Amino acid sequence: MIGSEEHRQHTFEPWGQLDSTPASASWLDAMARYGSSKLLLSAAAHELSRRWAADKLTVYDVCPGPVASDIARDTPLLVAWAVAAVLHMMLPSAAEAALPVVALAVDPAFAFGRGAPVHHHMSEARAAGGNAIDEAFGAWVLAQSLDISLRSLL
Repeated sequence: MIGSEEHRQHTFEPWGQLDSTPASASWLDAMARYGSSKLLLSAAAHELSRRWAADKLTVYDVCPGPVASDIARDTPLLVAWAVAAVLHMMLPSAAEAALPVVALAVDPAFAFGRGAPVHHHMSEARAAGGNAIDEAFGAWVLAQSLDISLRSLL
């Protein structure tokens, strides 16, 4: 799963419905939802690793680091252009930032942590933070995800 160090800055309290509609669409709210989504992904990765540990399966939560992206696309037009220009001048492209993910997929040197939750930041193993490592929260995230998936099939 592609995560972000941003997961460390967020909590998901109170635990509610994952598919609820946001109250507003401001840029600050969007950034908060971004951080929360990365927390949910990290929690899901760690919960799946815990559940599959006996089978020696590992789910990696990978953060490729800052990337030149269109993350500011919903800001006012001039802000979006300015942010995009700075990001594209200073940060790697998505293709360049994906290299650690590719390395995890093919390099035997990354074949550690079998069955244990693993969070990577730019190819460096790190402990995940916050709610991401809370087992009860991870179980809740997976239950909510399953519920949303099942409702979408009906």
